[in-house]
Amino acid sequence: MKYLIRLIFIKLLISSIILFVLIARVFSQDLSENNSMSKVELIKGIKSSMYLPSSIINLTEYTNWLSRMKPALQAAFKGEEDTYYGAVGITIYSDKPADFVLCCNQPCPTRIKNIFKNYIDLQNCPRTVYGENALLIYFSTNADHPIDFKIKENCLFEFPSERRLRKFIEMEFKEKRDFLINWPIKELIPTMSLVFAEVDSEYSEIREFSEILKDYDIYFKKPVESITDSSTIYWNSVLEMAPSDYSIIITKILLYISHGEFGYAKRLIDLVKLFPYEACLAQEYLHEIDLLLGIYQKTLEDKILKGIQAYDQGNYDLALDRFIKIVAVDPSSAWCWHELLLTKKTLNFFDADEDDYNSLVYHADPLYPMGLEARNAIEGFHMERRMRINELFQNPDSLLIDLTQYSEIALDVGQYGMSAEICWLVLPFLPNEKGQQMLNVFLFCLEQMGVSEIKTNFKGEHELRFYRVEESIHKRMDLSPLYNAMKGK
Repeated sequence: MKYLIRLIFIKLLISSIILFVLIARVFSQDLSENNSMSKVELIKGIKSSMYLPSSIINLTEYTNWLSRMKPALQAAFKGEEDTYYGAVGITIYSDKPADFVLCCNQPCPTRIKNIFKNYIDLQNCPRTVYGENALLIYFSTNADHPIDFKIKENCLFEFPSERRLRKFIEMEFKEKRDFLINWPIKELIPTMSLVFAEVDSEYSEIREFSEILKDYDIYFKKPVESITDSSTIYWNSVLEMAPSDYSIIITKILLYISHGEFGYAKRLIDLVKLFPYEACLAQEYLHEIDLLLGIYQKTLEDKILKGIQAYDQGNYDLALDRFIKIVAVDPSSAWCWHELLLTKKTLNFFDADEDDYNSLVYHADPLYPMGLEARNAIEGFHMERRMRINELFQNPDSLLIDLTQYSEIALDVGQYGMSAEICWLVLPFLPNEKGQQMLNVFLFCLEQMGVSEIKTNFKGEHELRFYRVEESIHKRMDLSPLYNAMKGK
């Protein structure tokens, strides 16, 4: 078995710590002039991305740019008799010079504003490769006056994430969906590609995965599964990460979101959030995308509930019209498809070929825990297994048991990618015997998806173990009341 190692994210975190230490050294000194009434105490606090990788911005240029401010501002404030304190929020862009917002304890005269404008040196600030980064510099022109860290609360300056959130809330339903799709395409996935490209040359699989992410046509025009679930490159990358570093699976989530497949992406997000994690750039992305996706889904939920309200009032035509309009904008909502098909059955508009539940509802979310009808015993078993998900994760004390059952459900309905992800996430927390059983399921799932090479990293009689996994599926099927009823047993 390959050793589990933390790759670029050790470097990333070290780079971030170095960045923070360098900035602290640059600005934490007391710059007061003892023989002058005007004293400058610059940077007692700083807030920036703690996971700013060197592939996104040149850290040396970045810290040098910051260090040039110190003597310039010190000299500029020398002789200033009035006390001004506050913060300067600086935003760095990829496609234009940096800008800043000055937050002060009182209205600043033009001369104070010009001091910052002249000496922050916005034109020569290094630019990011993708997206934006921001930092907040606290200052006081009088060393005897304490820094006011709360001044940000009354400041117009916004960090990029705050600005995105404000604008996102103001967007219409379709605008929200379009933003969620385009943001990963334009910034998040290309950024992760650069991060993965920083690994040592011996990790050729991660570098190759990075190359795939660089090519928009490859990852956008092909199904996500083709470059993740059925890809040896993807699974080798997963295996090479530390157990608590989920950057590879988070990138998979971003790929699903970039394809507009929000239902399945949300299922993966909720899975990853169950586990303790190493802080890293991908995790920051996950937190923000989960927040925005939650806001979007609340808007979606409100629209679906209006359709359900019309249905409950017996206004089926209105309900159907509302559901059709929703899926026209977002075909990734399994819930809305379920309600739409239920309404069509009520109106006797249901067409068994056109309104196939599997290709509509389960395409949107393969593990959606509901169903309308089963056409045969196997579908009955699958529907029964999916509905079992509703009973999971009710008790925090049974989390590992629930996750094991969740993996089995995904396995039973043929969702090998999800089952494999659950197995690999749970493995570090299981004792030897149960861990071996989970590993067997993991390797079996990969085999079903055409990823056969991975098993060579693990000792054992794989054919026998795979047979036992298949046997366990058949045993659960034989114990299914709905399966037996439809088989006529």
